[in-house]
Amino acid sequence: MADHTEHAKIPNVTWAQRNDVVYLTICLEDCKNPAIELTEQKLKFSGKGGTNKELYEITIEFFKEVNPQESKYGVKARNVAFVIKKKEPSGTYWPQLLKDHKKASTGSWKKTAVSYKNGPRN
Repeated sequence: MADHTEHAKIPNVTWAQRNDVVYLTICLEDCKNPAIELTEQKLKFSGKGGTNKELYEITIEFFKEVNPQESKYGVKARNVAFVIKKKEPSGTYWPQLLKDHKKASTGSWKKTAVSYKNGPRN
C-alpha cells in the first residue's frame, strides 16, 4: 500500500488513551474490506467508503512502539475502531499520538483524552 495515493482523501481520526492502550477511530461510513497494516511503528489504512464510495488513506507513525499482536480492530457501519496495545505501558500518557507532531497539522485530527491528571488540556 502506498503512503498516499494522489486521489485519495484523508479520513477523520480521533484517539484517546490509557497508560497501556490507544483507542483510535477512523471515521469512515460503509467501509467494506479495508486494507489495514499495523506494525510496531505505524498504522496504514486504505479503504473506500462514505456516500460516494471514495478512496481514503492514511499512515500514522506512532509516538512510541505498539504491540500489533495484542491489538485488535473492528470494522463497523460508521467507522473502523482500534484498540492498540502500547508496547511499553509506562504508567504515563503519551504527549501526542504521532511520532512527528508537525504532521498533525496536515490532516484533520481530533484528540480526545480519556482522563486527565491535572484537569483538561486545551
